[in-house]
Amino acid sequence: MGLELANRERYKEAEHHFRRALSGDPNHMMVRIALGRALHDQGRLIEGIAVYEKVHGVDGKLNELLMTNLRDAYQQLAEMYQRQGNAVKAQEYFQKAIPGP
Repeated sequence: MGLELANRERYKEAEHHFRRALSGDPNHMMVRIALGRALHDQGRLIEGIAVYEKVHGVDGKLNELLMTNLRDAYQQLAEMYQRQGNAVKAQEYFQKAIPGP
């Protein structure tokens, strides 16, 4: 249900479903990634990043999805700080957005 709502850009409602699912299984990493993305898509980047950073033990396609979402959130946060004139914070998050080796 949450993914369907997110696909329809109903992120707040999707967030509710993802949080409810995590209350039943806090270790469900796909749901955690989806919650992070729902927050991210609402412009709540700091909250989304905090959720992404709690994801652990994933590999393969799920890890690729996590890293793509996290880099995208860092990039958007860097751009926000840049618009605010905070060059130090902007640089910090631009560096985090760059994929490592």
